[in-house]
Amino acid sequence: MKMKKYSDMELITMAQNGDEEAFTALYERYVRLAYFIAYKLCKNEADCEDVVQDSFIQIKNKIQDLRNPDLFKYWLNRIVISKCKNLFRKNKYMTYQDEHFETKTNLVETRAYHLPDVTMKFSSDKDVMNYFINELPLGQKEVVVLHYLQQLSVEETASILKLPEGTVKSRLSYARSALKNKIELYERQN
Repeated sequence: MKMKKYSDMELITMAQNGDEEAFTALYERYVRLAYFIAYKLCKNEADCEDVVQDSFIQIKNKIQDLRNPDLFKYWLNRIVISKCKNLFRKNKYMTYQDEHFETKTNLVETRAYHLPDVTMKFSSDKDVMNYFINELPLGQKEVVVLHYLQQLSVEETASILKLPEGTVKSRLSYARSALKNKIELYERQN
């Protein structure tokens, strides 16, 4: 059975009735969106993959509880963001003992986001903006990702994050201001 011909609503209804193929088709349609959101918040591929996997496990187990299939995308966003927050909470007090790690010398860091700003070279304006968005505090980063990158309205963003619209607006304002300052500083230095 070809699942591509079905609408999201039909696939969700079929998945709610236990159709594994329909759930697989939903997964294939939405895994990139979930990955995008998780990666923007986690900044780590391994954590991102864990969040996406945990999110789809929860979706599979709870899809029959989704009352309004029109809200699937928002429900997915909320679950992914919640899983990211849980991951941050879980790892908040994580410490490492030096004796458990072998010290290595003469290693060169190749990941741009770990290098000092003075040696940072970006290949495009998009890379610069992504770098600065990733530096924002979590609350601001969440609203920027949902509002500007996912192009959701303030109302939709507030609904997904379970925040008042005023809080979303103020976080967007603080984020815009912080991004403006970072970009101006970057432009002066380069």
